[in-house]
Formats: sequence, structure tokens, C-alpha cells
Amino acid sequence: MAPIDNVWADGSERGLAFAFEAVETYLHKHGNNWGQRALLIPHGSVRGEAYHQNYSANKNIGLVRGKHPERGGPVLAVHPPLKLLNLGLQVADGQHLGVATPNMREVIGWAAATKALDVVTGERHPGVPDDIADALQDLHDAGYNGYARQRERYFAALYYPPIDILMDAGYDVDFVKSYLVVLGKSADSVENIDRLYVPPAERPRPTR
Repeated sequence: MAPIDNVWADGSERGLAFAFEAVETYLHKHGNNWGQRALLIPHGSVRGEAYHQNYSANKNIGLVRGKHPERGGPVLAVHPPLKLLNLGLQVADGQHLGVATPNMREVIGWAAATKALDVVTGERHPGVPDDIADALQDLHDAGYNGYARQRERYFAALYYPPIDILMDAGYDVDFVKSYLVVLGKSADSVENIDRLYVPPAERPRPTR
């Protein structure tokens, strides 16, 4: 199971409060079980922000560390790091997942993987070409042990061909990370992909 739809708003130019209001308005109109809506915030200091007081009035608020929110209604994640995005995908199972962010670079892979709707422009992300989708799936399938076995010839042969395709096409590591989270990788495991996502000259030589 997964969210029935993914939506987002970019607040990089007009601010996070603007992005939040845009997503909140969409979820209120299109989401089910509004009374059970959940808010995900990156850290406790965000609890007092005025822009989400209406949405969070039901007190169904969650963080990565701490009590997770109850499921059942639409979920809105504020500027989510990978772990919070991962949590949002789980909590929004069968519901809408919305993301309000001031930095789309951190979640643009998620938007591509889900073909998320931009609630400001009304346009969906087009996704990625078939060869890129295949490379991302291959990298997901090769990601054993948190991508920590790149010195072994067997795993290097699985990791690096799709990485070469992705790097040559201009996809950065942040895009790949949030895309892989949608495919099912844990946030903890994809964080380690930085050590792999380097040009050939910077890669360790396989030792066995």
C-alpha cells in the first residue's frame, strides 16, 4: 500500500507558510477523514509556528523521534528530511500525502517517483524517462547492507552501472535518495549512498 496521491508546494520564493497553506487547502478539499489529519514536523521547535495552527488543532502531530501520529487522515509533512518523508509515506498509507517545503531539491526525487501534483501550478511532475527509472530500480535492488559493500567486486558490479547512468544524465545524489525512499529503501540505508555516488576516479578499487 502507499498514499493514494502525493501533492506538494514549493515555498522557496514565497515562503514556507505560503507552501503550507497551499497544501493544507488542497488536502482539506480533497482528502478523506479530515478530523484524523496528521502533521509531521522536522523538530519540536516547529510546534509553535502560527502557520500550521489550524491544521494541527487536532493534536495529531508526529516527529521521527517521538510519538508517531495516528493514521486515518491526510498527512502533511513540513520541510521533511529523508526520515520524515519515509515516515510520511507510511502514515499516509491509503490517504493523501502533502509536502510543504522551502527547498524542493531535498524531495524532488520523491516528487518524480510519485508524479506528485504541484498544488500551486496544478501540474504533475512528469517522472523520469524509462532508462532512468530502470537505473533507479536497479540501484534499489542492489542496495544490500546499506550500500556498504562497494569494495566487493560482486556488489560494485551492481552499484556502479546504474550510478554511471544517473550521473551521466545529471541526477544528483539528493534526487536519488528521495526517489529510493519511495521505492522502499529506508532513509537510514540511502543516507550512505554518498560514498558510492562519486565519479569513477574517486571510487575504491575492489579488493575481492
